[in-house]
Amino acid sequence: MTPANKYFSKIDQHIQFLEKILQKPGITNSARQELSQQLQKIKKRCADPNLYLAVIGEFSSGKSTFINALLRDDLLKTSALVATAIDTKISYGTSFKVQALFKHTRPKQFIKKPIEPPKKTTPKIKIAWFPSLIIWIPLMIWLSSISAVFIGLLLLPIAIAITTGINQVLKNKPTTKNLPIPSKLVTSNEVIEMGILPHQFVEMVTSEEELSRALDNVKIYHPANFLKSGIVIIDTPGTNAENEEHGKITKKVIETEADAAVIIIPAGQPLSTTLISFLSGPIYQFIHRCIFVVSKMDTIREKEQARLIKNLEKRLKENLQIDNFLMIDAAPQIVLDMLNVTEEIAEKNRPWHDKFVDLEKRLYEYLMSCREIAIAESVSRLLTEVFRQSESHLQSQQEQFRKKQEAIEREIIRDLPSFTSEQYRECSSMIENATNVTKSKVEKILSDCQENIESQLRGMIFATQNKDELKNLLENRISPVFNNTRSTLDTSLINATTELNTSFSQVKKHFDQKFSQQYSKLKALSSNTHFTKIQTTLKDVQINTSSVMSVASEIGKEANVGAGAGAALGTLILPGVGTVVGAVLGGIFGSLFGPSLSELQNRSWNEIQPKINDYFRAAKTTVEQSLITYSQQMKNQLNSHIDTYVITYQTIVNNMQQEQKEEKERLHRLQQDIQADLLEINTRIKSLEISKP
Repeated sequence: MTPANKYFSKIDQHIQFLEKILQKPGITNSARQELSQQLQKIKKRCADPNLYLAVIGEFSSGKSTFINALLRDDLLKTSALVATAIDTKISYGTSFKVQALFKHTRPKQFIKKPIEPPKKTTPKIKIAWFPSLIIWIPLMIWLSSISAVFIGLLLLPIAIAITTGINQVLKNKPTTKNLPIPSKLVTSNEVIEMGILPHQFVEMVTSEEELSRALDNVKIYHPANFLKSGIVIIDTPGTNAENEEHGKITKKVIETEADAAVIIIPAGQPLSTTLISFLSGPIYQFIHRCIFVVSKMDTIREKEQARLIKNLEKRLKENLQIDNFLMIDAAPQIVLDMLNVTEEIAEKNRPWHDKFVDLEKRLYEYLMSCREIAIAESVSRLLTEVFRQSESHLQSQQEQFRKKQEAIEREIIRDLPSFTSEQYRECSSMIENATNVTKSKVEKILSDCQENIESQLRGMIFATQNKDELKNLLENRISPVFNNTRSTLDTSLINATTELNTSFSQVKKHFDQKFSQQYSKLKALSSNTHFTKIQTTLKDVQINTSSVMSVASEIGKEANVGAGAGAALGTLILPGVGTVVGAVLGGIFGSLFGPSLSELQNRSWNEIQPKINDYFRAAKTTVEQSLITYSQQMKNQLNSHIDTYVITYQTIVNNMQQEQKEEKERLHRLQQDIQADLLEINTRIKSLEISKP
């Protein structure tokens, strides 16, 4: 068993290993897809018995002549001016066939022109007797049944005229036939119908620059004896082309398709700088699968030939740092020249002909030895790429974990209890400020209201002209004044309460906005689905202001006189006023020498004023107590609101930390798995390092 066969026997094991490892999570999905495609190509190559030989050379190196000599056919155009821009595959076929696949649409020179239809002439009108009778006979039978035969006879010419006209229109109606859309693939059978010979077709697609640029690939099937053993020749673009794409195509052919390559070195201009640069650069890693063929040896004087070969071998060793390589001298043009010679091969040319036949045998043997090596190298490259992708994926995962961990540490509230206490204080201070503002407003309302009612009542009492008028005032006119004052006070207190509620809502909004900044940062960092549930919970947390009694209601409640502050004011004062009035009036009418009007006015005012003072003093005390109670209720509710958010926040942090812990454990397991795989991959790569032929 040769070294190549020894390692090739393990290819199936490597393929099975690759199929298994490509299903693991240690590789990204995009990389997995690309690597799987490469693996499928390797499997396809293993099942393909053909031997692929790439032919590489510069312009005017004799590359096309060499291929033509292998085919024993003057097939490819030999020109120093044109370089094939694509790789052309030539494989065995019982008959000569060509297939050219274009990248987009086929060029116009390969599109058949539709055959023009014959020119139309004035058609003869043919009477449609049969359709006319089909219509007329049933009509005639019906008319006979109603004794209208004469009408039927008159209708016959009309029926003939109508059916004849319809038939003529249908007959002359132009028909359109959709021409098939030309395929991108053009075959030699098609071009033969267009008057192009198959060899001319090959010359067009391989040497005309415009067509070459539009091509995707060219496949030629040729009945050459050299190809019968399964050899496929791949003609590559010229290596010294100004277009860098040519060199890339050639490298790709050797790397992924060819089992071995023939490097054509023209004897007249051996080892140019551009060729050395190409061999030591793009394809140096494949140099062990290359044969060097020195072409055009028939142009060199016989006594110079041995020295030329020796010099070439020396330069290759020096420039490419290689010791073992196969170099063969050849004269392909001699082989082609002898194709049309009927007489015996000239004695001076026979050695070159025989040497070329021997070269063909050696090429086949070399291809056989390189096939397994080429496949093993493809597997090794794929293993190396899997190694690189696995390492890269692991590093990427670890870097993502590190960045996220740093972000969490950077964004979370480090001392949550202190943050909570700070929010308590800040929100409490804002509530107290809002309460003090409202307290000042309410005190001003009460003060203005007291001043207003005192001014009105005093003015009304001392404006009376007699005792009867004073009595009437006390009995009937004081109550409306209190009612108006009560209504105004009630409205003012309700407005103040509404403003206070608004202030409390703004405090809550302030906290929510401040907290949402922290919350949104965590949400952006977390990938866990628990955020949806937590966010729903937070939306349901509200301060229930409707359960807190308004200041106005509290004032009325403290006075035990109903629901409204205005009602409390009137009910609290009027009984006291009524008692005073009764005593005053009793004294007036109970004694002939009763008090004077002035005395009654003073007594009435002195009795009413303290009651007013007492009420508004009580009202002020009630307001202060209500505001303190309300303020404390709002603080308690807002603190509860803060607590709910803080607990939720802590839950989020705990979940994220647990998530990070699980991610760390997952990465640790992934690292262990990948490291084991990398060790196995490295072992397999070393096992595929075989001796170069």
